[in-house]
Amino acid sequence: MIPFQVGEVIDINSYKHGGEFHRQWKGSKVLSSDEILIVSNYHPKVTESDGRIHTYPGLSIALFFPEEWWNIVMIYRYNKRLVSYYCNIASPFCMDRENACISYIDYDIDLIVRPNQSFKVVDEHEFVENSQKYSYPNSILKRVELAVKQLTTWVKKGKIPFTKEFASHWYHQYLSLELSGVNGRCNM
Repeated sequence: MIPFQVGEVIDINSYKHGGEFHRQWKGSKVLSSDEILIVSNYHPKVTESDGRIHTYPGLSIALFFPEEWWNIVMIYRYNKRLVSYYCNIASPFCMDRENACISYIDYDIDLIVRPNQSFKVVDEHEFVENSQKYSYPNSILKRVELAVKQLTTWVKKGKIPFTKEFASHWYHQYLSLELSGVNGRCNM
């Protein structure tokens, strides 16, 4: 797999298990694609499955892990503070170099984690509904359950990315890339 280049602009596409389009984020800028794909979005244009288009407010920095069944979005607001981590339980992402995009399957359940590491599991009802609607196989049901357990363990242990230092580092990498206009490797 040929990684994206720092500074490259890509789109992020999410789908449901049945293959139907769920959501797209346009114009995400690559901050790193070494071990984890890390992208930033500042007021991105988001297209929903029903065709609605809106702008998501503020800055978010998203982390896509090549083998984990989740992705994590660090959400910053206008005061430049991290307000939460939005963790999507989802398939590992697929990269499409030709179309400059990545895609994944959204498995409904999300964790919202605050900077103090308190968290809440949300959208479990949506998971139950969609598991019936899309006939999730037992292997997916088990994988989603395991992903929730693993991710909550990461949060409780304060594992990266759930640290102030990590969130601050990537916020400053975003600023550095935006201010310099120069593509360069972002190292942690």
